[in-house]
Amino acid sequence: MAKRPEKPEWQVYEEKVQGLLLRLPPESHRLALGLLLLVASSLPDPEPELVAALVLERAAEKARLNPKARPLLQVVQAEPKLLLEAARWALWLLRLPRERRSVYRRYSKTGWDEGRMLSDAPSDRQLAYLEALGYRGAPPSNKLEASLLIDDLVAWQRSAQAFLKGKPAFQVQGRLEA
Repeated sequence: MAKRPEKPEWQVYEEKVQGLLLRLPPESHRLALGLLLLVASSLPDPEPELVAALVLERAAEKARLNPKARPLLQVVQAEPKLLLEAARWALWLLRLPRERRSVYRRYSKTGWDEGRMLSDAPSDRQLAYLEALGYRGAPPSNKLEASLLIDDLVAWQRSAQAFLKGKPAFQVQGRLEA
């Protein structure tokens, strides 16, 4: 009988947080993940148990004003182990270097495997879109790098538009480089 290959680390942690998210309505997902990451990043030397306890406390505070927090409280009170596993996921994610965190974010969004995105050259559409976004830096070396550059440039433009409240007189001058 052949031995099953080990799951990649990111997939193991993805399953940990999915245990909690599958029991919550979709409108509560963002609140739950936001609380986990906020609490985990605010502690100097966090342990999963401490993160889980503080998330539960914050969710109880928010439940009075925000109905999206109520399902989180109900699920966690019924199955406290789920919050602990989700806290382990948040700590794992925050301990990743920035580059690996971006790669993980991208995998979880697309489901592509690591080798394919890192080994394929960027597509013509990606390169054209980067040019249309105003990117003038060194060309990306693979699809993953191009995709992350596009994500960052689009997010930057959206935040600039939100800051300026959509005023059309704003234009970027100069070169955008990675």
